[in-house]
Amino acid sequence: MTLFPQTRLVRKSGRCNVKACNMKHRRLQFFLDGYTSLLECKWHLLIFIFLVSFVMTWILFSLMWYGVYNWHQNQKRDNAVNWKPCILNVKNFESIILFSIETQTTIGYGSRDVSEECSLGVFLLVVQSIFGAMLHALIAGTILAKIQSPAKRAKTVLFSKQACICLENDELCFMVRVGNLRRSEFVGATVRALFLAHKLTAEGDFLPHHLHEMAISLPESKVQNHLWWPATIIHRINESSPLFGISPEILKDSDFEIVILLEGGIASTSMAFQGRTSFKPSEIKWGYRFSPMFDRRNPFGLHHEVNFDHFDSVRLDATSPMMSASDWYYTRNRNADKNNFIRQRCVSNGSVLAMMLD
Repeated sequence: MTLFPQTRLVRKSGRCNVKACNMKHRRLQFFLDGYTSLLECKWHLLIFIFLVSFVMTWILFSLMWYGVYNWHQNQKRDNAVNWKPCILNVKNFESIILFSIETQTTIGYGSRDVSEECSLGVFLLVVQSIFGAMLHALIAGTILAKIQSPAKRAKTVLFSKQACICLENDELCFMVRVGNLRRSEFVGATVRALFLAHKLTAEGDFLPHHLHEMAISLPESKVQNHLWWPATIIHRINESSPLFGISPEILKDSDFEIVILLEGGIASTSMAFQGRTSFKPSEIKWGYRFSPMFDRRNPFGLHHEVNFDHFDSVRLDATSPMMSASDWYYTRNRNADKNNFIRQRCVSNGSVLAMMLD
């Protein structure tokens, strides 16, 4: 039964392919969480918002300064010898806009300033200076947080384009390769695998998006959770595995998705990140295993060379059975029971065949 033949939950780029629909008051909720909304904006939209914020605040405070300027001008008396304007060297609205920009950006050319005769102007000067400092801090913090986003670090984490199913230590295993392009290590990296498929419960309820946790191990280096070199993620297909009853023939017509999650911390910034990818049945190679990546041509060099040209390379494994894990275990156990029976008969008869069977 094919549910979603073209769509996948997680794209190869790691982006989650889920769209929320019919959300009430969505824009209001996003507005209340404004800082997170700014961080999730694209760069061109974020720059546009900052430019509009600057221009709008300059114009808004220019209108306030223009009102204060006219109010102080109306208080001018004909016989007042010591009268001073509220803003020195300001003659029209254009010069007030320049004064507003100089005040908020703390340029201070010195040609225009507020006189001590205007208390309202001094108060407005303090308000605009504080507002400008807060706006600059918000913009600088947002840009810095967006640059240091852990999602960018996940771009330098590689997952193999295909997965393999082959025999490993007399067990059928599902294998995925993962690698780190940077020299910076991962702190406490963990790998998870989720099996996404439809499921029919015992009560008859149909679950189109059921997630099943798949046990994962790193047999190449169990302590290598920092990924100094590319590692192979292995899921052993046993009785608790959702792949236990799937054969190569069934795999071609199956509709499921295996999501791989790599979570950990960045050693240089101590920030958490998550790398994601997924595999459809057409991206799983049965009877193949990954090729070695360590370059043996220069064994006495200063470095252990890892050839990333072989990161996605696979080679045929002739020892892997072209049957499901359940059939393989049944066949292997039946042969083992038969050999045990022959060994017992030979030992009882003192035959040399018992030693050959060992």
